[in-house]
Amino acid sequence: MAGRVLDARTRRPVVGAEVRASGLRALSAEDGRFRLGEVEPDGMVVVSAPRYRTKRLRPSESLLVQLEQLEAVVEVTSGLTGEVLSARVEGPFLVEQTNGGAIRIFGAGPGDAVRVGAFAHETQEVSIDRDGRAKAVLQPVRVDPASVFSLLRGFIIGDVPPELAGVQAQLEARIRADPREFAGANPATAVRLLGQGTNGAVVMAVAVEPSFMGRPQVLANFAQSLATGTRSAAEQRLLDGQIVYTGDSQGGFEWLAFNRYSVFLAIFGTDDLFVEGVAKAIMAQLR
Repeated sequence: MAGRVLDARTRRPVVGAEVRASGLRALSAEDGRFRLGEVEPDGMVVVSAPRYRTKRLRPSESLLVQLEQLEAVVEVTSGLTGEVLSARVEGPFLVEQTNGGAIRIFGAGPGDAVRVGAFAHETQEVSIDRDGRAKAVLQPVRVDPASVFSLLRGFIIGDVPPELAGVQAQLEARIRADPREFAGANPATAVRLLGQGTNGAVVMAVAVEPSFMGRPQVLANFAQSLATGTRSAAEQRLLDGQIVYTGDSQGGFEWLAFNRYSVFLAIFGTDDLFVEGVAKAIMAQLR
């Protein structure tokens, strides 16, 4: 008897699958193919492989075996807000998001340990229970703004201006000294850079300690600091289901501000629709 073992989902060969029948044993090769000796026609062929469900089937001269991967569902929530996180999984797993926000991991089953993480949160190892499920509550961590900017390159023209990085450092120092509000988040540097003809949008990111996030009206305070010195107040609205603040800055430029956990971002530009588009792209990157 000969045959081939494939992944039922990807249709790729399964290497090293064990095929047993009538006291004989073989392993599938790189192309998923295997060969056994003469097998009893009324016997049973048992095919197994790590991270796959064992399959039993009747023998045939040319046997096509499609193995299904083990599946685990992990719900990952934020210890800061309690909301479900869009998590990542370390290791060679195929992962997809479920409708309920949890993640489905293919190739992991009961008893397996997987490491999960999320933006602005720690990484944690969880064990899959016998029902193929696990829960992880990730605690927030402080994020280096430079890591945020590395994600933004590619859809924003140009790198972050060094002048703006200096403003961020000063602002973070003030927040650590007096965490009651965002004192001095003046967008004057961003406005000056735009006035000099900077292409696209200018983005300012401020990272704070996670403990700062428990204070009331923290996003509103950040937005209000951006509106300081202008005639218009910051306005709150929803963008893709997330609370954002918008307003005008000195020099007639538009700005939009929001936060992802302990990171606060302000996007400055000459066109409100462009600024909104940049904000949506950043939100998608930071989920």
